[in-house]
This record gives sequence, structure tokens and C-alpha cells, in this order.
Amino acid sequence: MKPPLGRSGGGRKGVVILHAQSIGPFTNEEDRTAFLRIASQAAAITVREAASYKYVTGDLQLGEDRCHLVADPAFLLGQPDPEEGERLFRHHRAREDRPTVALSTSEAICHWKNSDGTGHLDTWLEIVSWLRNDLKVNVILIPHVQEISPLNDDRVLATEIQRRLGYDDGVRLAGGNFSAEEFKAIISRCDFLVAERMHAAIAGLSTGVPTMVVGYSIKAKGILSDLLGPELTESCALIPLEDFLKPGAVAARAKEAWANRDTLSARLRESLPAARERAANAFSILQRAMNTNQD
Repeated sequence: MKPPLGRSGGGRKGVVILHAQSIGPFTNEEDRTAFLRIASQAAAITVREAASYKYVTGDLQLGEDRCHLVADPAFLLGQPDPEEGERLFRHHRAREDRPTVALSTSEAICHWKNSDGTGHLDTWLEIVSWLRNDLKVNVILIPHVQEISPLNDDRVLATEIQRRLGYDDGVRLAGGNFSAEEFKAIISRCDFLVAERMHAAIAGLSTGVPTMVVGYSIKAKGILSDLLGPELTESCALIPLEDFLKPGAVAARAKEAWANRDTLSARLRESLPAARERAANAFSILQRAMNTNQD
């Protein structure tokens, strides 16, 4: 006989904790009910942005005594030794005398949203052409997710971009078996980042790199708004996937973000200490919840 939900074997009380996620909005009652069934048993629920906190405590009516606004744990991720990180960056930077832009391209994003994969590739080619031809910058492609499924392996899209560009020497692929810390080291030394993968975006945001995010859910808008405020988020730091896929739309948003990169960096310097504090506080919340529920 299986132990009841919320308890482990041997009679010892189990603890259910939902940690630092973006939540909702649910689009059907079945999903909403399934989530609430688990959430009602949680000793603590931590969410990583204010939009999710408002949703779970407002629309879902989960008590504020169990729900806590924190920040994504990735804001606390470290980096390799500085000298090692610098060598890694220099290895992928084509020219020392030019700025460097990192691009986190997602092979999976169009599969998730049933969007136009051909248009998606064309948009990335448009961005890279602008960066190389107009700005004359180095480009580093960041395949943040690498796995056995070709539908979710970012090296597939990144390699195709290189192939379509005739293997332009100024467009380098960071395609090694790198850790999250090593990818963060590369991104942190760049002058600008365009990211579809949220944790690649956080690698830039958490190190003060001006970042434009391609958003497809609540998480991108929520995290960016908490860090940058709604005005900067809407004007240049966020482009929804549906707009990203419109010909010409991404160029205008990317140019706006590039022009405002000093403003974005300054705003990040102001907001990052509080974000890191919220991320660290999440572990104190989890510890208290575990201690209380093991008494």
C-alpha cells in the first residue's frame, strides 16, 4: 500500500514545498484544480517574481502565510576562477577591439508554442546580420540547453545559424560541454545579451549585462519587471515571441535595447542587491518550513 500524498514511508511526515517558480495563469479549470490539490498541501510556496505572487495569493487565494516572493536561485550562481573565465571568454571572442554580444537561441521555443520554426530562424539571421553588418560586433552563440533530443538541443539552431552565415569567423559557437557557471562566465563578459532561454538571461541580468529577452510566458515579463520596472521592460528589454517572429519587429526592439544598454546596466546595478537577497532568503524560508513540519 502506498503512503498517502504528503507523507513518506515509515510513518515519517513528509514535506511538500514549491520552490521559486513562475506560476500561472492557468487557462483551464483542470490544470487549476490539479495545481491547487498539490499547493494546498505545501508547507511553503516561493515564487520568483511579483506577477506570480499576485496570482497565487489573489486569483488562486493561497494564503500569504505560506506564499513568499523570492527570486530565482540562479541569481546566486557562481562563476569559475576569474582567470579561467577570462580565458574561456577570450577563446570565443573573435576580436579584442570590438564589443561582444551573446545570443541564447532556443531550439525548443517554437515546438513549445507551435510557432513558425522557419520564421524563427530567419529572425535570428536578421539579428545576427544587424549585429555583424551594422554594429560590427563579435557574436557568441550560447547553446544553454544541450541534450539528447534534437527538439530541445540548442546546438541544432546555433549550428544552423552558423551554417547559413557561411561560418562567419565573427560568429562563434560556445558549443563545448560547459557548465552553467562557465556559460555565465562567458555571458558576464559580454556587452549585450539577447536570450530566449530564461536562465541564460538570468546569467546576464545577474551580472549587470544589458539584456533583451524573448518572452513566451509570465516568467520573462515578471522577472524583468521586478528588476527593471515595467517601462524599461516594455520599451526595450522584452519582446514577446509573437512579435519576435514578425519580420522587422525584432530589429527595432533590439536597436532600442542596444541604445539603452547603459540605462539597463545602471538599473540592474540598483536592483540586483535586493534580488540576490530575495534569492538567498528563499533557503531560510525552506528551512523554516521543513523544521516546522518535522516537529
